[in-house]
Amino acid sequence: MISSFDFINLVPNRNPVFVTYEGHRANGQSFRNTEIVTLRDDQIVEVEVYFGWSIPHEAKPGGFIQDNEG
Repeated sequence: MISSFDFINLVPNRNPVFVTYEGHRANGQSFRNTEIVTLRDDQIVEVEVYFGWSIPHEAKPGGFIQDNEG
């Protein structure tokens, strides 16, 4: 269902590695996530995923979206 990825940031900090990417779905929708990837002996042993938002995002640059509680 995902057709491609564009890497926005790829920051090696020895270990872990920080990665921000935009994913593009086959249906034309896109999203952005950040992951922290831990390696050991040239293999991935842990991944933390911080889910971002849909692209284009609902909030205008410098703006915000008010939640339902406030």
